[in-house]
Amino acid sequence: MVGADREGASRVVSVEEGGEPRDAVLVAVGGAGGMHATALARQLEMAGVIVPPHAGVFSALGLLLAPPRSDAVSGVLLTPGGDLDLPAERVSDKAVADLTSAGSSADSVERSVDVRYRGQSHETSVPYRAGDGWDVLAARFHEAHAERNGFARPGDPIEVVAVRAAAIGRPALTTGDLPEHRPSGESRRGERTVALGEGNIEAAVWWRPGLAVGDEVVGPAVIEESEATTFLHPNERAKVHESGSLEVSW
Repeated sequence: MVGADREGASRVVSVEEGGEPRDAVLVAVGGAGGMHATALARQLEMAGVIVPPHAGVFSALGLLLAPPRSDAVSGVLLTPGGDLDLPAERVSDKAVADLTSAGSSADSVERSVDVRYRGQSHETSVPYRAGDGWDVLAARFHEAHAERNGFARPGDPIEVVAVRAAAIGRPALTTGDLPEHRPSGESRRGERTVALGEGNIEAAVWWRPGLAVGDEVVGPAVIEESEATTFLHPNERAKVHESGSLEVSW
């Protein structure tokens, strides 16, 4: 059995947020993610597990694929008719300068403003482009407010309390730079004794880089790779998807 803390944490970000785990699969990342994924997924009655390629270094890979970004914000208090373009230009220049000083160049700049109904205690951030004008901004805010809060008050006065800009650069890698899945090496690597809560069992050992698309591994099995390990309990099956991911079902 997987620890109650893991199951509880999973329920917090799914069931308690209105999600239905039974309609979803669990994506297992991290060096040990595949060790516990199927046990956790089965406790939550999920449909299956996906172990993506490079799961053990997934966070590092995500950083390489993520575009560098610098955000800047300036507090203001503006009502319809006030000049939005000048503070938007200033925060844009700051975001670009900060990104440049960090060693990247900006490919694009995204602007937004925090808007609220006058006297309201919370704001809604909406996109803003130079020259949009207050009518365009107000319509955009009313629509966003209705979508988020279930209502809008188009007749009420609005005010802008912050102007934001995000300077975005080019990522170090794109998904197109990642190598295609090509099997290499022998896939079967003998057997190993595995200790489970109910006792020891003998499990087949497989080398994941040696598995080809369409190959299927039936548990009990240990699937090794250079930076991660996946464990299949008895009667669980892992099939290699064309992306290189392991699709685990039971």
